[in-house]
Amino acid sequence: MKLEQKAVFNNYGEANKFFRHWDDLTGFIRESSGVRKFPAVVIYKWATRSITESTTVRMTVVGYGEEFQIDISETEILTVEKFHLCLSADFQTYTYNESRHSLIIKGESPKMKGTYEIEIIPAAGN
Repeated sequence: MKLEQKAVFNNYGEANKFFRHWDDLTGFIRESSGVRKFPAVVIYKWATRSITESTTVRMTVVGYGEEFQIDISETEILTVEKFHLCLSADFQTYTYNESRHSLIIKGESPKMKGTYEIEIIPAAGN
């Protein structure tokens, strides 16, 4: 279900906090203004399951309301058939975790059989 505009703007703010912390660290590649690619640990939780995978994440944050997308690269376990790997600020809720400097994404869908949570922790600079 698409979020209200206020929630989408909040997601942009949370993602920008994440960007500000990580943007200058080694391994956080600036592809263009607002587009970053980096190695990360992704923790995916759903139903009563949880997996942790190392992969690459590409984030596009261009202006408020213009473009926002997070693409998690597939792995042997994380596949588009089983998981949401292309994420949008319009459909999930984003929170910047200040203690872990991670981005937490929460959503709900039939594909994941209810609620799910994705935590993205850049491997850059760790």
